[in-house]
Amino acid sequence: MDTSHSERQIRSWGRRLKRVTLAMLCLVPVAFFFALRWADLDTLLHLPESVRIDRHGLSAADWLVVASLSLIRPLAFVPILWWLYRLFASFETGVVFSVHNARLIKYCGLMLIGVDALAIVQGMLIGPVLSQAGVTTPFFSIEVALSYSIVGLFIYLVSMIMGLAQAIREEQDLTI
Repeated sequence: MDTSHSERQIRSWGRRLKRVTLAMLCLVPVAFFFALRWADLDTLLHLPESVRIDRHGLSAADWLVVASLSLIRPLAFVPILWWLYRLFASFETGVVFSVHNARLIKYCGLMLIGVDALAIVQGMLIGPVLSQAGVTTPFFSIEVALSYSIVGLFIYLVSMIMGLAQAIREEQDLTI
């Protein structure tokens, strides 16, 4: 297979994916604003079915508490998008297998595991904080979801394989 054609494809895909990632990174604050403004706060905060928040009865301080709590999960994806942007920028230069890229992929995987951990922390904080602020009746909730963790573990595994592949490649380059 023609190496220059492969390199052009990698660079082209890197450029395209970098643009998509940058657009997603820029849209996160916009999407969050629209979600806070028009979405159902109960869904945004992942509240239990029996707990409801009346958005019209919230004071400015209560609104700030609700907004802060609902920011926990979306903000966890911002570093992931940034690392993906840097990864695709590296692809755009033609570099695919490198220690730097393996590290970026590892960070993405670990952060996805962290998203599930943050979801558990968010679930534990929501009840006491909202009831203390007088927004809801007292409740305690723990949400355990492992979907992001499973994906994060696979991504972490891929980063380890990429790191090993790079080490083998460097070892072979030294032998030749």
